[in-house]
Amino acid sequence: GFDMVSKDRGNFSPNSTFLSSGAFLNLGANLFEVGNQGRIRVSGGARFSYFAAHAPNVPTFGNVDYSFSGLVGSASVQWIQSKKSNLYLSFNQGFRAPNLQETTILGDTGSKFEIPNEGLTPESADSYELGIRVHSDTIKLHAALFYTVLTDTISETTSTYNDQSDIDGKPVVQRVNAGDGQIRGLEVSAEVPWKNLSFDVVATLVEGEITDQNNLTTPMRRSPPLSGTAGIRYNFSDDRGSLRLYVQA
Repeated sequence: GFDMVSKDRGNFSPNSTFLSSGAFLNLGANLFEVGNQGRIRVSGGARFSYFAAHAPNVPTFGNVDYSFSGLVGSASVQWIQSKKSNLYLSFNQGFRAPNLQETTILGDTGSKFEIPNEGLTPESADSYELGIRVHSDTIKLHAALFYTVLTDTISETTSTYNDQSDIDGKPVVQRVNAGDGQIRGLEVSAEVPWKNLSFDVVATLVEGEITDQNNLTTPMRRSPPLSGTAGIRYNFSDDRGSLRLYVQA
């Protein structure tokens, strides 16, 4: 049989709560026609977000209660040729409040031993994207460049617990607002039809780095590698379905 050992607390405090709520408004309108070359469309919006958390009896902190609110905006301009192409430029703001794992977790989380930090503040982002979509009888194309500026980024730093820098061979870490960062990326996809066949390819490249409070710049954690997919699809007649073979790298 198994011996069961009771613990006073798991990684999270019993009866913890986390509330996320928000309201948004988005408006769009055609600005003017460009002769027979399509139309210029603009849109913009705002979102208000509110977060509140409660965690009782957090070790070293006692009861942890915090709430954050934030207002973010977005805007875009598009040159649209109906059913043919869409050239766009957009700006979007982001706002993320720290969650209960980042603020109150205590314990082994796999490759590390995490300790809480009730002093975390929200991180925010400003994103810019330039892209184009083309749809014709010979090709479907989408290409986009994006750039994101991060502020008050939540990351990890080494720490101690009960004056120990590692627990059972795993490093002690704590989440902190590490500093600022940036992300750059490119995404391209294309599909070319030919008789009952179509050929498609998708490629994505993302790079990012974080500059911490000590002015040390390091690559961003969990950044995906260069990735891509290429495939060929056979479309059965009378829209009865399709068969696709693809490779992913």
